[in-house]
Amino acid sequence: MPATARNIVVGNGGATALATATDFKWASITDELKDMLNKASPTATASDGLGEARLNFIRGDSSREGTTFRRRNNKLLGDIVNSGAEYSGAPSATVTSATYAAFRTDNLARKPAVFIGANDGMLHAFEASTGNELFGYIPSWVRPKLSLLPGTDYIGNHQSYVDATPAVAEAEVGSAGTKADWRTVLVGGTGAGGRGVFALDVTDPTAFSASKVMWEFTQKDDADMGFVVGQPKILKMRVNASTAATPVYKWFAVVASGVDNYVNDGAGVYSTTGSPALFLLDLAKPASVAWNATGANPNYFKISFPVNAALAATVAPGMINFEATAGPQREVRYLFAGDLHGNMWKLDFSTVSSADWNLAKLSPFVKGSPATPYPLYVARSATGAVQPITMAPTLVAGARNMSIYVAFGTGKYLEVDDRTSSASNSYYVINDNGTATFDNTGGVAAVSGRGRLKAGSVNTSTNAVSVDSFVWGRATSDTDATQRSGWYFDYPVAGERQVTGAVLSGDLLIFGSLIPGATGGANACGVSGGSGNEYRLDVDDGNGTFRVSRVGILGQPIVVELAQAIEEKSNSTGRRTRTITSQVVRQGSSGIETGTADKTMKIVVAGRLSWRQINNYNDLKNTTP
Repeated sequence: MPATARNIVVGNGGATALATATDFKWASITDELKDMLNKASPTATASDGLGEARLNFIRGDSSREGTTFRRRNNKLLGDIVNSGAEYSGAPSATVTSATYAAFRTDNLARKPAVFIGANDGMLHAFEASTGNELFGYIPSWVRPKLSLLPGTDYIGNHQSYVDATPAVAEAEVGSAGTKADWRTVLVGGTGAGGRGVFALDVTDPTAFSASKVMWEFTQKDDADMGFVVGQPKILKMRVNASTAATPVYKWFAVVASGVDNYVNDGAGVYSTTGSPALFLLDLAKPASVAWNATGANPNYFKISFPVNAALAATVAPGMINFEATAGPQREVRYLFAGDLHGNMWKLDFSTVSSADWNLAKLSPFVKGSPATPYPLYVARSATGAVQPITMAPTLVAGARNMSIYVAFGTGKYLEVDDRTSSASNSYYVINDNGTATFDNTGGVAAVSGRGRLKAGSVNTSTNAVSVDSFVWGRATSDTDATQRSGWYFDYPVAGERQVTGAVLSGDLLIFGSLIPGATGGANACGVSGGSGNEYRLDVDDGNGTFRVSRVGILGQPIVVELAQAIEEKSNSTGRRTRTITSQVVRQGSSGIETGTADKTMKIVVAGRLSWRQINNYNDLKNTTP
């Protein structure tokens, strides 16, 4: 595609009289952006008049490569480091409403697209079947760094731009009661590229334009916004209390504040507390309306989490990822989020209205007056060292009524020192029993420590993880032999850690750990070294196996259900079981791996699940109500 034909849009930033975004063409962009591009770097003071040439270079023009600008050797796509790909095809069939059904019908045949961020300044959309680019979007806050991209010294001055994984989902953002209320929305951050998130209407990715930019949200709107390195979520929330006769729902982009919100952005904007936060950003906010968290009609909400100031002096605070459970209308009921100080927090949205969306009202675990919220669990090593949580937890329905198993590993890979850290990390499955009780009145969490859990052991000769049998419950002391509040094991390799998510296939938790190389390998720019172990553990009892990665550094595995399924004959009640085989795809830094040994099986109940005989059916049928 010629450089002049590419569809590239750039954000302007802020709620101003200017358009939210413009085409990335010299005749269309703002004077502010022209001034940025006319300088060789963000710190340069003098214009060199190369702004239009730089813009054309970023669009793909190669006419000045090897002279004024660096060579790209016909490789226009920038490096992709920490951004994952997100696929969007036909709208999901899981939403039940007449207006959504009409929206879905209209978009069943749209072109599937793949969205991914790159360090060339853009979020890219590609046609899934051909790889052709559909559009690119440049968030407003990366604009000051765009002039660095063409520089002949760029290889030694590499920058992050759009370096995080976006989220794509259908959401109801209008209130007219028609199919036009629905959109397919993309929400993305930029990782180390800057402090902000953006929302785009990608209902038709082949017709993207500046008018499809819904909004941006940065540290200028709230200083507690950090570098968003986790993946946002697009979630449906009930905004009135459960006691109201008629529920009211709204859709939000839910975003963890990320890291380094306490760092001065160069313009004097930074968090004075460093508090991690969850932001709930109204997807229906008009682009021309300023962000507002107070008053009668707020368009975003912030849930702030406490910071241990003494610990923060040596361990940076932050919040990366989270996970939520859904109610009968697919609305969020519970949300679990870990932070870099080892806290696993639980938020209960099932009863309160948006007026009470703060930690003291949402946390089930509170003490004192005024109420002080506490986490479900605090992850600490055997020596008492805090274990940071960066992955999204896996939430599994527990064996007992209303219980949720919260599964997560610890560790981080964010800072230079993390490359060579030998800190001990662990994998935990904690039982949230659905109550607000603490197992110790003086505890720092509802489950007061690893002494309340069943410890597992790792045999590196047989590659097995073993956990002795136990009864799930809420242990009342470290010596309580009648029940345990979950299980855990410590990773067997020094410095081994969990930074990517797990997947659940049947009862198996499948996840890959990260083991940096001896010289701090596994960094962004191809330094050799680094590996990991893939674990397959039964979520109910903790037993399972692991194997050393054969494809380098492991990402989150992919589990694909195969088409064939084996069904047993129905028994006398009409009940039968179905065995479903799934293929595990192992993603690594040196490729992917599949094979017959990478299959899993799960058994599900099918057919008639239960029955009872109605002896007087005809009498009941003929009775006049």
